[in-house]
Amino acid sequence: MAGPPKDESPSELWARLSERPRPWTEFQFPGVDAAGNAFPKCKLWILTEAEMHSCRANATRVAKAMIGDAKVGIGDIGYEEMYRNEMAVEMVALCVRVFDDPKFPAFPKAERVRQKLTTDEIAVLADAYTQFRVQSCPTLADLTPAEMEAWIVVLMEGASRAPLAALSGQAQSDLLMSCVEKIKSLSTRTSSAGSPPSEPQQGHDETPPTLEDLIGESELPKPE
Repeated sequence: MAGPPKDESPSELWARLSERPRPWTEFQFPGVDAAGNAFPKCKLWILTEAEMHSCRANATRVAKAMIGDAKVGIGDIGYEEMYRNEMAVEMVALCVRVFDDPKFPAFPKAERVRQKLTTDEIAVLADAYTQFRVQSCPTLADLTPAEMEAWIVVLMEGASRAPLAALSGQAQSDLLMSCVEKIKSLSTRTSSAGSPPSEPQQGHDETPPTLEDLIGESELPKPE
């Protein structure tokens, strides 16, 4: 079950993750050759943050060079569109590897990707890489109802945001909505359909749990 890590410090967990080999997967290269035959398979492997920095820097440089304005940047529609396209080119140039030996890139440089592949072919490879990255990354992308229940218990007991680092943004959103549904069910549990809520018993607070109840007042952001 993709539940929270147990009995393991963050440093120990990171050490184990760092020892993993570079994740890779087989992928059928899109398109056909001049004879109508399918291209051979390739391999996609996960890029490091240093490689992603290189992709961003090269995409910025190429986009500005193609527009011919070194001062152009965010806010210019043409630049932003060209940057996104070139970012995909740079990623494909690095993540698509030789099938027999993924240590070597399938393309000698990004310029070959830009010149030889169509927009759709680049998009297919970039999308395949993104999907594989989400599946193989150390964060948890999807949670079952049982797993969400386990995470809620951990957060209630620890009253800390720290464990949430193990979840992707989408998984965090799913977990939040699960908490909302639980709060909603708590507020309506004492009332049957079509009947007014029962009177609260003496000495019991029937108001729904607040954010402080869920994560602890000490964990709330403090005003500047």
